[in-house]
Amino acid sequence: MLTRLASILLATLTGMPAVADLALDPLCLPHDDRMRSCSHLVGCQANEVALAGHLRGWDFGNIKATMSTGAVCNGILYPDQPMIWLRCSNGQTGSMSVFTRDLATDAVEAFGTLGTAQLGLLFGSNIGTFIERRHGRAVFQCGDHQIDLNLATE
Repeated sequence: MLTRLASILLATLTGMPAVADLALDPLCLPHDDRMRSCSHLVGCQANEVALAGHLRGWDFGNIKATMSTGAVCNGILYPDQPMIWLRCSNGQTGSMSVFTRDLATDAVEAFGTLGTAQLGLLFGSNIGTFIERRHGRAVFQCGDHQIDLNLATE
């Protein structure tokens, strides 16, 4: 809490945007119902701006994520293309279309652009396990930002 207050105070004094506290939603859980299922989502824009949020639905659905700058992004994953479209409260829009799926964890990576910068997204019910297998711990790193993925492990 003190870190968040310090961030807001610094933003007020310097005119710079406050840095959002990013974390996974513990209520985002896989579900047998295709429309009610929820998968965690994390991302990194230009190795500077982190995103954390969720995808509602199996292989398609609505995306909501918060950027480390505080901007909120909403989007849609289209199953038949496959394509992700995002629109953020800071005016940035983007799309991702290169998908790879890890069969062991069912984690999906998508790549594209948001605004003028490269964006990578990772989503799925086991993204913590996916990152832990790659890097030895369930922490998503984007520049100076770290997101604990322990909620997103098997």
